Amino acid sequence: MTLATAPSAAASSAGESLWRAEEWTDFEGRTWTAEDLAGRVVLLDFWATWCAPCLAELPHLRDLHERYGDRGLVIVGVALDAIERRDLRSFLLRHDVDWPQVHERDGTGAAFAQRFAVEAVPVTVLVDREGRMIARDLRGKALAKVIGTLLPGDASR
Repeated sequence: MTLATAPSAAASSAGESLWRAEEWTDFEGRTWTAEDLAGRVVLLDFWATWCAPCLAELPHLRDLHERYGDRGLVIVGVALDAIERRDLRSFLLRHDVDWPQVHERDGTGAAFAQRFAVEAVPVTVLVDREGRMIARDLRGKALAKVIGTLLPGDASR
């Protein structure tokens, strides 16, 4: 992953967008920019393949991705995992994880993890359509409830 002039997470509290000058590359080689995230609700999910609570959350994330992906939710997994790329790819396929992933082999020492003050996994960061961080460390039903308020409509699935 690459970051270009990334604003601090504190910028969010001042009303500025977290994505102001963001650029990063996901596991599949797609480069994401501030324009790609503008107007979308973004869930950053910092996780690792060895983290049991992270794995327990996968079905909830899959459900959110299916329910809200076409209504403006972008889930970005940030794998803070030192495993080989091919092993991570195999893991993602086996667990039916099909939302964008960033592979940070330096774990919590990686720039993206440090930017969001991630010291251990799991950590979630929820960002609204204006690019402001609005919640941290929500999971399961609590996370679904907040996302439902940000992306209202029939999500009865």
